[in-house]
Amino acid sequence: MKLQATPKAFVRKGQAAFALGEFEAAHASFTKALELGSVPGTTEVELKRWVRKCNAEIELEKKSREQEARSRA
Repeated sequence: MKLQATPKAFVRKGQAAFALGEFEAAHASFTKALELGSVPGTTEVELKRWVRKCNAEIELEKKSREQEARSRA
């Protein structure tokens, strides 16, 4: 029996990845949940908020890496 991933599964996966600091994986999961449609107990607005939070964290990591590279040079 093959299980089919549901939007709710992708939301949970995204939340777990975000909590572990894996922001790109979290972003991918939340984006997939949005593509698949409605999620019981979660609104589209909340999913979009998670995507924005992931984008912000990814940007912070990028800036941090750039600053580290400049300080080493």
